[in-house]
Formats: sequence, C-alpha cells, structure tokens
Amino acid sequence: MIEGKLIVGRYIDLSTPPMVNSGPVANGFQRLNSVPLHINESKMAHGFFGKKTSTTGGGHIAKAHRNYQWLEWRPGFVSEVVQNHTDVLTGPMSGCWVTRYTRGGQQCVGHVGTEHTRTSDNSVAAKKAWNDFRGLGGGSVSGFNPFNDWQGAYPQMVAGKEGAPKVFGLVTANGEFFSVFAYPLLAAPTTIRIAGIQRVLNTLPLVV
Repeated sequence: MIEGKLIVGRYIDLSTPPMVNSGPVANGFQRLNSVPLHINESKMAHGFFGKKTSTTGGGHIAKAHRNYQWLEWRPGFVSEVVQNHTDVLTGPMSGCWVTRYTRGGQQCVGHVGTEHTRTSDNSVAAKKAWNDFRGLGGGSVSGFNPFNDWQGAYPQMVAGKEGAPKVFGLVTANGEFFSVFAYPLLAAPTTIRIAGIQRVLNTLPLVV
C-alpha cells in the first residue's frame, strides 16, 4: 500500500531503526523482531529544492496505507520478518533475492543475504539456506530481485547533490512486488529522492 506514497520526485527521510534478532538462527534463517513504522504526510522543505518531503516515524497509524515494517538484511543468512498483513520494505539491494513464503505456519518476507560475489562465503551460505528450504516444498513461494529486475534505463541523479543510487524492495501486504529506485542527498544521507518505482512480477527461480 505504501507504493502510493513512494511518489517519483518525493523526498523521504528514511530513518531505519536497528533490528533485533527474534531467537537464534534456524537452518540459515534469522527471524527479526517486527518494528512497525509509517510514512508521515509530506510537507514543503525548501532546503531540498523546494520539494515535498516526508519523514518516517515509529509505530503504525490509523491510515493503513502509510504503514510498513523494515527488513534489515543479514549477510550469509536469510533474514525474515512475519508479514502480519503489513507492507515490508528492505534494502538497499545489489542483487539479493527478496522472497515471500510460509514458514512455521506464518506468512514471511525474507531477504537472501548474498554479498560481494556469487561465490563468497556469505553468498554461498545464504543461497544454500534458501535453496534447502525451497527444496522441502509446501506452501506458496514467490519472490523477485529488486536490482536486477529493474526494466529500462536507470533514472538520472542530480549531479553534485546526490550520492550513488539505492534500490529498495517492497513487498505489499497482498503480495505485490515493487522495485524502488532512489538517490540519497549528499547533504542529508538518510533523505532519499524517489527517482523511480516499478511493479515486478514473480521472477523467483527454483534455485537462486
């Protein structure tokens, strides 16, 4: 639902709180405690080129279309949160898979924590954890690769004002996938400009 608030040209102060593990690692899966967040209504911020800017806050609010939870990635593991009928945002992405599945009887969203190269120790471990789980079968499994699934040219940055691009993955409460292309401001690194957003269909292979 928050995809409607990730408007191209909008600035968002995407402050992400530290996440706490919910118990020990189980077969390469690290469950994280859910941290409810929301996107506030936008206001004009003249310091950011006179564009509308939204802050993010803790907790959920009455306007459900502004609510989400953050999923932090853990190199070498599949980090996951229970979805709880809430949008899940994760990133920044550089080639990891984001997945949606049922585990332990609960609907989860996972981030397969690969890093650096496909053959690095963490990449091999994270992919093995996911592939072993996938091989067990049962339940509906879907996913996408927010960075690699981006279609067309990358949106352009504002030279001298913005840093290297960041791509985020969004899994909505009803199971839709979106790639979100953004640029952080050099003067305020936690503030990003939404430069593009695309809906992505399920592209998850049998083996990642």
